[in-house]
Amino acid sequence: MTLHQLSRFNFAGVDSDIVGTVYSTYVNRKEKKEKGQYYTPPEIVNYILDEVGYRTGAGIIGANKRLIDPACGSGSFLVAAAKRLVATYKGNADQIDDPSSVLDRVQNNLYGFDLNPFACYLSEVNLLIQVLDLVKLAHDKGQRPKIQRFHIYNVDALARPTGTYRSLMFNTLIAEESDQVDQIKSRSPNTPYANGFAFVVANPPYGASLSDEYKVVLRSDYSDVFLVNLTPTFSFSNLELSFYQLEENLASLHLILI
Repeated sequence: MTLHQLSRFNFAGVDSDIVGTVYSTYVNRKEKKEKGQYYTPPEIVNYILDEVGYRTGAGIIGANKRLIDPACGSGSFLVAAAKRLVATYKGNADQIDDPSSVLDRVQNNLYGFDLNPFACYLSEVNLLIQVLDLVKLAHDKGQRPKIQRFHIYNVDALARPTGTYRSLMFNTLIAEESDQVDQIKSRSPNTPYANGFAFVVANPPYGASLSDEYKVVLRSDYSDVFLVNLTPTFSFSNLELSFYQLEENLASLHLILI
């Protein structure tokens, strides 16, 4: 089924994060506790987006208004952000006159990392549902938009840039994807990621149990953070995600961890 065929269905009555509900049901209680994987309620998601200033309107559009969730799960924050972004463009007659271009902008302004490959796939499906109206608008105007993929990566958000990552795409795109993740994390000069992200939101796995081996790696990578021994349930929030540092021209740090 093509995107155009899929866009013919009416998803208006579908919960905006129905895939997230499926994922929450899929992960059993024991795994949730061990990995700290818990579904974030929509009201919490929307509250946090409001608090960081990611509200429907001109303030969230533009190449320098990228948002990242470094522990995206099935995409709760990304889905809500996509809905606000699409609504903003739809409310601007000049912008929506070229829906294919708008589709590209939405695709390139939302990023997510997660350790769980299944969650990453669900996140992409979730985002696809949010842009189907744009696909239909594009086809109605004679355009033929293509979405190669969204910027969802099956990686460890805390790992330092090394050039070796697991990939969602088991083909020739692996090297290209790994290179892009490196650029994001290292904030490489002369790339879109040089100044970091304008918005960083997450509900990370606070209570996740960490293996002794992983603690050693974290202690080495973040030696300036670990002044005391790591506990079995060391909190994600204790780490400074420096490679997601926000745009330097912003007045406040838009990172809220719940």
